[in-house]
Amino acid sequence: MTAPTQRGDREKPASESSPQSNRKRRFGRAPWLVLIVVVLALAVGFKWLTTDPDAPRFEPVDNAIRIGPYDVVHYRHLTARPFQGGKLWVMGRTGTNRFDVLLFDIDSKRVVGRLLNAEPDFMDAGQTRLVCRQRDRSKSDSTRARIADFVFKISRGRLDYRRGGNDEETIWIVDMKSGRARRTGSIRQLRGAGSSFYPSPDFRRGYVKPTVIAPANEMRVCDLETGKLELHTPAGWPMGWWDNQRIILRNSSYEFVLYDVASRDVRVLLTPLQLRGFFDENKLVEDPQKMGAVSVWNGRENGQGSASLYLRDLTSGVETALIASNTFRHFSIPHFYGDEIIYQRSNSLWRVDLKGVNHRQIFPPR
Repeated sequence: MTAPTQRGDREKPASESSPQSNRKRRFGRAPWLVLIVVVLALAVGFKWLTTDPDAPRFEPVDNAIRIGPYDVVHYRHLTARPFQGGKLWVMGRTGTNRFDVLLFDIDSKRVVGRLLNAEPDFMDAGQTRLVCRQRDRSKSDSTRARIADFVFKISRGRLDYRRGGNDEETIWIVDMKSGRARRTGSIRQLRGAGSSFYPSPDFRRGYVKPTVIAPANEMRVCDLETGKLELHTPAGWPMGWWDNQRIILRNSSYEFVLYDVASRDVRVLLTPLQLRGFFDENKLVEDPQKMGAVSVWNGRENGQGSASLYLRDLTSGVETALIASNTFRHFSIPHFYGDEIIYQRSNSLWRVDLKGVNHRQIFPPR
C-alpha cells in the first residue's frame, strides 16, 4: 500500500508544466518566428528592388479627366494605321512641365485611357497589349548640354561646344488591363533624332530602324505574342510590311526583296531590269535605281507647310479642295478614317466627310 498524501499535496496534471519547460517551448518557437520575419523582409526588399517607380503605366479614365488647354497637340500620324480600332493616341503639351498621352475614342469623342512615363508605339489587334518606349535623356538634358545648346543658338552656330551623344530608348510592353509594364529591351537613338515602330497588318509584330546603327543593317522586331525584341541584320533597308510576316527591303543591288522575320529567309521581289521595263512601258523618265517604296506619307509636299486639304480621285483624276489654300503654314497631316478624313488644324484634330461639307472638331472635345 502506498502512503496517503498530505493535504494540499497532490500530483500535477500532465497538462501543467514547469516554468523551465514553458521557457524552452517559447525559445523553441523563436527561430521559426525569426525565419518568417527574415523571409518576409527579403520578399518586400526584392519587390522594392525589382519595381521601377518610373516604369510606364496605363490607366483607364472616365469623363472627369481634365483635357487641355494645350499649347501643342499632335497624334501619331507616322504609321500606316493611326486609327486602330477606332482609337488614336493624342499627345498634348502645355509649357514644359505638362505632357499628356491620351487614348482617344474617335466616334464617342472621349478619352478612355492615359499612358504615363512613356510614348506609345502600337497595340495588338485586341488592344490588350501596348508597345511603348522611354528615352533616357541623361546626356542631352545635363546642365552642360543645355548651356552648350544655348551658346550654340545665341552665337548662330559660330560657337559650338556641344558634344555628340546618344540616347537610350527602353522598349516596354504594357498590359492594358492590369496597367503594368515589362521591359523587353532597348535601342539607341541619336540625340535629337528618333524612329518609330512600323506594325504589321495584324498588329502582332512591329519593326524599328534605330538612328544609331551598330551592327550594320540593324533592325529590331518586337513580337507581342512572344514578348521579345529581337535583333535582325538583313542586307537592305526596310520599306514597309508586305504581309503579316514579311518586310520589303531594298538592297545595295537596287533589288526589292522580301525578308521573312520568322525564318529570316530572303526572296527577290523585283529586279532593276524588271523596274526598267515597267518604266519604259509607261514612259517614265525617272531612274529606277532611285526609286523606293513609301508605306507612310508624312503629310508634307516638297517640304512646304500647307494647311489645305485636297482629295484626288485616282480613277478620274479629278481633284477636290476640301480645305482651300490659306495663309497658315502648319501641316494638315490628313489620314483616311473610313469614309471620312481626320486632319490637324490650330492645335486640334478635325474630321470631314469626303465631300468637304461637314467639318467638326473631335479633339479636344467640345
